[in-house]
Amino acid sequence: MSRNGRTSTDGALCLPKSWTEDRERCRAAGISDEVPFATKLEMAEAMVDRAIAAKVRFRWVTGDEAACRRDQTGVFNQAVLVLRWFIDGTRLAQLAHDNGISAPTAYRYLHEGPTVHADHAPDLPTALERATAVGYTHLNLDGTVIRTDRVAAPGPNEADLWWSGKHEHHGRSSR
Repeated sequence: MSRNGRTSTDGALCLPKSWTEDRERCRAAGISDEVPFATKLEMAEAMVDRAIAAKVRFRWVTGDEAACRRDQTGVFNQAVLVLRWFIDGTRLAQLAHDNGISAPTAYRYLHEGPTVHADHAPDLPTALERATAVGYTHLNLDGTVIRTDRVAAPGPNEADLWWSGKHEHHGRSSR
């Protein structure tokens, strides 16, 4: 959004699977063989990824009513809410306001987001294969908390930044 209004920054052609499975039909319509079938959610995720990669700052994202709605907010806008919190540090109250939801609902979405992300993460053998394929010589794996009793630091809400509630001890992630 600028002082002149809002604009669309991206878009995608939504093709039914029956079209993408019929490459002759696609060619006759001028659609490249590189255009694969994708769900609306997959297309939306790709658009958000491109916007983030291009460092486009955004406060909200729109889509049509069929764009993977789970409830009033929709899965896509829930994903954007989580990304804004992680990437820009947008305050919870602002996220709730921008999405027309209560603060407790926004808080619930923030906790659902990483779980959904983790569910789509590759398993260890796949991650190692991908790292090898692109030529990485080293790989840091997330998830291991290194136990320590030497540090403690209060965060903005006075919670100890080094305490792992999951592991019930002080430590630091090995990322």
